[in-house]
Amino acid sequence: MTKKSTRPTPRSAATGEAQRRSSSFLGDADASNSSATTQAPATGRPSPRLLQPSISTILDPLDSTAGSSSLVTAPTLTSPQHEADEVPVSQAEPMNTNSVVIEEDSEEDEAQEEENKAEEVVVRPRRKLTSPVWKEFKKVKVKNMMKAKCNWCSKKLGGEPRNGTKHLLDHLKICPYRKRPADTKKQTSLRYSSNVQGGKVAVENYTFDQDVARKALGSMILLHDYPLSIVDHIGFRKFVSALQPLFKMVRRNTIRSDILDSCKIEKKRAINYMEKNKSRVAITTDMWTSEHQKRGYMAITAHFVDESWKLQSYIMRFIYVPAPHTARVIAEILHDALVEWYLEDKVSTLTVDNATTNDACIPILENLIGPSKLMLGGKLLHMRFCAHILNLIVKDGLDVLEESIEKIRDSVAFWTSTPKRIENFQEVAKMLKVTKVKNYPLM
Repeated sequence: MTKKSTRPTPRSAATGEAQRRSSSFLGDADASNSSATTQAPATGRPSPRLLQPSISTILDPLDSTAGSSSLVTAPTLTSPQHEADEVPVSQAEPMNTNSVVIEEDSEEDEAQEEENKAEEVVVRPRRKLTSPVWKEFKKVKVKNMMKAKCNWCSKKLGGEPRNGTKHLLDHLKICPYRKRPADTKKQTSLRYSSNVQGGKVAVENYTFDQDVARKALGSMILLHDYPLSIVDHIGFRKFVSALQPLFKMVRRNTIRSDILDSCKIEKKRAINYMEKNKSRVAITTDMWTSEHQKRGYMAITAHFVDESWKLQSYIMRFIYVPAPHTARVIAEILHDALVEWYLEDKVSTLTVDNATTNDACIPILENLIGPSKLMLGGKLLHMRFCAHILNLIVKDGLDVLEESIEKIRDSVAFWTSTPKRIENFQEVAKMLKVTKVKNYPLM
């Protein structure tokens, strides 16, 4: 009984070329090296098997001649149950160039493959995860299995949809890293102390805090009247990154919200302090209309002497006043501010300018507060704004000198109209030995 020999099925030239590309993709040797390999003596390693092309087909992206949708045959290994029917390769007919020879992976390759499978791959869910537990867990893929990794202790639990989330909630209750205070998870570094005395340099612990840095940034913008857009300037961002790479720069809307929140906190603290204050408080207020907005605004300030005999001032309100700006409207806004700051029974005086609306506002405010809560029944409540009175006096004095002032202005405008006149004026001043102290701009 003769043994059957494995013979490759004839294929067309295009199919043979596709199979040779497939064998190159699998990392096998070419046909000449394959013949030498099959005739080598056994070294304890299984000999390469001769592959018989099957009738199954796959898309071959490497075949540019047939197009992206061309079909080629996919080689498959001979079934183990037919190993007895095979003859040694040396006794078989010459190998066709369409046949493919592969070798088994070594132990190092298998170890590398297992290591690659063990690597964690963060998986982005296709739909939004509604459970709040996923704020402290993230989905990772380990060895083709979905896991839920704890953000605190990095422990991996079942993350398949069938596992649910109850076991994740139970883990959060006993997670040791989650129970630690927040300060223990921040890295502490060393810095030089700012309080240096006697030429000695002190070193102290320093822990970077994002929230503290954001509050300092908001305080800087308020203190120096910087625009909110400074946080979007490229140069400022580079400067902050060079100082502290850990600081995450915020946008203008975020820093605006931080400033408003800080103002609310400071206002609440000031109101609580004024509630405990026992001394009388003097109120000053002024109102003006914005030129570009054409809207009226009012500022209300409180002045008092504290327990240490130090003068204190607090801006109570900076508020928009809707039109019309009548005496009744102004009196009601002032009374609301006094009630909010617990000062309706602590007012000593109210200083306003000499507008007629303010003169009519004082009696209305007295009735809203009550004469019994004011000093001497309200006789000392209305105080005139002395600086405003002085300003009116100066304006009246300048009206007398208006003709002389206009001549001086016309002379300055004549000599500064052209560069030639300026040079002539300087030459005449030099000839007359007039000492030039400072260049004053044209009024």
